[in-house]
Amino acid sequence: MKDLYRQLMLQPEEEARGLALSSELFINGSLNTFAQKTNVNTKNRIIAYDIRELGEQLMPLGMLVTLDSIFNRVIQN
Repeated sequence: MKDLYRQLMLQPEEEARGLALSSELFINGSLNTFAQKTNVNTKNRIIAYDIRELGEQLMPLGMLVTLDSIFNRVIQN
């Protein structure tokens, strides 16, 4: 996400800058839990997701990341 943020900030369009600034809290701010690279081997046969303790603000983002990962695995299979 940090690479996307940097690329958006380099764009001349106002929309790109607005998108980057609106996502800044999730990339550079206090809600940057999902902005780092994962340390989980995503090629494993079974992956357990535990998003129960994310908190109210991060729960929707955690759910999106989890569902996207599951959806991509279904598509690959």
